[in-house]
Parts: sequence; C-alpha cells; structure tokens
Amino acid sequence: MVDEKTGFDRFEDEVLEDILSATDEEILEEAHEAGEDPETYAERMREWLQAAKAETGKKRLLQAREALELDRRNSKSKITKLRAPFSIDERNVAFIPDTMAARLEKGDQSERDKKFEEEDFDELFDDDAWNDDGDG
Repeated sequence: MVDEKTGFDRFEDEVLEDILSATDEEILEEAHEAGEDPETYAERMREWLQAAKAETGKKRLLQAREALELDRRNSKSKITKLRAPFSIDERNVAFIPDTMAARLEKGDQSERDKKFEEEDFDELFDDDAWNDDGDG
C-alpha cells in the first residue's frame, strides 16, 4: 500500500499525537513556563483545537470530493440517472386509460376511436353478414 500522505500531513499527525498524548501535568507545566494562567491557556488551546479540527475536516472533505470527481471522470460506467418517480398528482394527470370504455368514460374519444367504433357498428349491423337461411 502506497502512503499518500505529504510531509505536512505527517507533521500534522505528529503534532496532534504529541498534544493528545500529553498528560495534564505536562500541559500545566508548559502553561506555567509560558507565564500564562492555566485556565486562560486551556481555553485558548480548546479554541485552537476546535479550529484545527474544523480545518482538517474541511481539508479531508475537499480531498474526498476531488477523489470522487477523479473517479467519476475515469469511470467507464455508463450509468444514467433515472427520472424521479411521478408524484401522485402527476400520475393522475399523466394516466392514459388502456381501454376504449375507460377513455369514453373520461370523454377522451379520439378520432381513431371514433373510426374503429363506426367500423364495429357497420360490421355488427351489416345485414349481409348474417346467415338468413330461414332458421328463424
């Protein structure tokens, strides 16, 4: 596995490790050596650590975004985004009935439907189509 950390990244890790591994006594001793009030020093260090943590988080997020974008550019995948499903209102508006009866109920008879209806009636009422053998 290749170590992708820069020298600065490794330096950050070392500094954080030193801070996190320091005992309370070592931190108090450092504050006294610097001639500072321990409470003021502790508050300033908390603020510094919060800022460092936020900055590190932003940096990692940026690196993750860059890696994702690079991966997307290099990907051979042909994935396409699908359209989001219809909302309930859109489905009702977009619904097109399958049967002629359903279309007639909605009052949506097309010219094509009317033509087929006329042809059906013509066939049904065509006197020549019925067998008139005198069976009746």
